[in-house]
Amino acid sequence: MTHTRSAPRAWQTLLPRPSTTRVGLDLVFVYVIVALRIVNMAQLVPAVLGTVGRSPQPALDLMVATGFLAWSVVLITLAVRDGSLLARGWLVRVDVVVACACLLATLVTTAPELRVSTWDAWGGSVAASTALFAGIAMRTTGGRVGAAAALWLCAVIPATLVPGHPQVVLAGWTNSLIYPAYTAIGFVAADYLRRVADAADEARRVATEAAGRAAAEAEAARHRALLHDQATILDLVSRRIEDPLLAEALRRQAGVEARKLAAFMTQPPLASPEVDERDLAGIVRSITAEFADLSPVVSVDLAQGTMLPEPVAATLSSALTTLLHNVRRHAHAEHCVVHADADEHGWELVVRDDGVGFDPATSLSGYGLPELVLRAGAAHGLAVTIDSAPGQGTAVTVRSGPLLEPEPEKGSAPGRRHDDPGITPDRQTG
Repeated sequence: MTHTRSAPRAWQTLLPRPSTTRVGLDLVFVYVIVALRIVNMAQLVPAVLGTVGRSPQPALDLMVATGFLAWSVVLITLAVRDGSLLARGWLVRVDVVVACACLLATLVTTAPELRVSTWDAWGGSVAASTALFAGIAMRTTGGRVGAAAALWLCAVIPATLVPGHPQVVLAGWTNSLIYPAYTAIGFVAADYLRRVADAADEARRVATEAAGRAAAEAEAARHRALLHDQATILDLVSRRIEDPLLAEALRRQAGVEARKLAAFMTQPPLASPEVDERDLAGIVRSITAEFADLSPVVSVDLAQGTMLPEPVAATLSSALTTLLHNVRRHAHAEHCVVHADADEHGWELVVRDDGVGFDPATSLSGYGLPELVLRAGAAHGLAVTIDSAPGQGTAVTVRSGPLLEPEPEKGSAPGRRHDDPGITPDRQTG
C-alpha cells in the first residue's frame, strides 16, 4: 500500500505535470521530442544488430549508430534539465547535423538496393524526429527552411545514387518528403499552441490585475464603512450637547467605535467582521439600545428567532446603525419607530421617523445611505425602499428576497418613493 501511494509522487518528481501556461507548453514539447527520441533509440539497437551483417562497412555502421545514441542521451538530458527546447539554440542545430550525418552514412553503410529499407537504412527513420524538432525549436523561418532542406537533401542523395534500381530512387524521393512535412507540421502546431498559451497567460495577468484592483477597492470600501459612523459620532461630540441621555449614548458608542478601530489595526486585511448576533430581533435590540437618546419605539416580537446568515447580519447591522445615525444627525425627529417582522416568505425591517424628510430624487449624496444601506443591501440580495418627502418624515424598508415595484399610493407626491435594485443614486443626505 505504501509503495502504491509513493509511486505517483516519484513520477511527478521525474515528469512534473505541465502547467497550462507558456512555460508548461515548452515542457510538453520536451516530453514529445524526448518520447520520440527514446522510441528511435529503442528501435535502433535491434535494427543495427540485426542488419550489421549485411552492411558493407559494419564497423562504421556500429560507430555511427553509437554516436547517434550518445548524442541522443545528451539531447534528452539537456532538454529535460532545461524544461524547454528553446533554452539552448544550438541543441536543435547540432541535432540536424547529426541526423544529416546518419542519412549520408547510408552511402557507405547500406547496400544500394536496401537504401529505402527502414531497418538497413535506419538513418531515415531516426531523422524524422529531428525534422519535427526543427519545426518546433527553430526560431526563424530561415532556420526551419534550412533544416528541412538539409534533411531532405541528405535523404535524397543516397537514394539517387543507386544505378539500376529505379524503384529505389522513386521510393527514396517520395520518402524524403516526410522531412519538410514534419518540419512544417511541427512549426504550425507549435506556433498555434504558443499563441494560445500566450493568450491564456495574458488573460491570467489581466484577471490577476483586476482581482488586485477589486481587492483594493474592497479594502477602501471597508475603510470607509468603518470610518463613516466614527465621523458622525465625532461630529456630534464636537458640538455642545445639552441632553445628558444623548451625551451618555455618544460616550458608549465612542468607546465601541474606538475598540473597532483598535481591532481594525490588528486584524488581517479584508477580514470578515465578526457578528455577535445573528437573530434579527437580537440585532435590532442590540443596535437600538445604543440610540436611547432617540427614544425609539422598537417592535421586533414577530421577528424573534429569525436567524440571518453572517454576511447578511453584518450588513444589516451596519445599515441599521447608519439609518439611526441619520435620524439623530439630520432628521430632527420627535418620534422614531423600528419594526421587524418575518414570515415564511422572508423578513422585513422598517425604520420610520417623523422628521424633516428629504426628496430622494434630489437629495441622495454622501456615503452612508448609498453605500452602507443601498449598495451593501443589494449586494446581499436585500431590497431597500426609501419613502420620504420634505416635511413628511422618512421610512426606510429593508426586505429579504426580491422587491416588487410598489403601486403608487393615492395622494402620494410624484417621486416620493425611491426603490433601489442595486444602482447607487448620485446624492444622499448623511
